[in-house]
Amino acid sequence: MYYGYYGDPWLYDNYGDFSDDQSSYSDSVGAYDQNGFLLQEEIDRLREEVSGSEAPLKAEIHAETVLVFRDKHTQEVQNYAIVGKTIWVFDETRASKFPLADLDIPATTKANEDRGIDFKTPG
Repeated sequence: MYYGYYGDPWLYDNYGDFSDDQSSYSDSVGAYDQNGFLLQEEIDRLREEVSGSEAPLKAEIHAETVLVFRDKHTQEVQNYAIVGKTIWVFDETRASKFPLADLDIPATTKANEDRGIDFKTPG
């Protein structure tokens, strides 16, 4: 049996016409035209509301991992990856890499534990 583009008529007989639901939704959400599209006035109002709001929120990362090197200098990083025997450090403008062997792993692990940060290396 072929039901055409609209599918099985059983759905409509048992659940009714869904077009009535939009009017109650549009009354509570915003101004819609007869086809269910937002009216231009509502779009402009929403744009104004968004543009008039405070500056866009920026993700803030407060926890910084500290890397302790064998020569005892330290570096605080927010974004890093350990790939094989290399540690990659990323910031907003560049990426740098160091051999993992340059780190004092026990001192780095301890310094980060003191900060509440879990620092683990593969292997």
